[in-house]
Amino acid sequence: MKEGQMKRLAVSVLAVISCFGIGCGKETPATAEARSFYREMILQTNECADKLVQVKDSKAAAETLNTYIEAQKKLIEKGRELRMKYPKINLHEDPALKEYEQALEEASKSMTAAVTDAMKKYLAKEEFRKALDRFDEIAGEAEK
Repeated sequence: MKEGQMKRLAVSVLAVISCFGIGCGKETPATAEARSFYREMILQTNECADKLVQVKDSKAAAETLNTYIEAQKKLIEKGRELRMKYPKINLHEDPALKEYEQALEEASKSMTAAVTDAMKKYLAKEEFRKALDRFDEIAGEAEK
């Protein structure tokens, strides 16, 4: 696997997971919704990472990644809705959400490691490469 691919993967994972800039300063409905959003994202990311570590072939790896991609598409839309609903909130700077931010960073690290390991095993397989391409696409969507 090329170093450039590894870097691109890490950037994609982080972009998808961390570009939902929502949050708020005090315990408000916005904070409650942001916590729920964070929990969902953390859970999905950890579940995908755990499944990727356990897959036995490229088809299962691609299916796992594609399932995660579809779930992330829904979260991207949910993040956009939250930003529209609460335009002044900033997730990354809210002290009330710090523990969620840290948990998300850990989930991101696990996901990056799991996808990197899967790439080492399955990058030569077309179905897995297609899933990686889709993953890059949602990273771009999350940044919009």
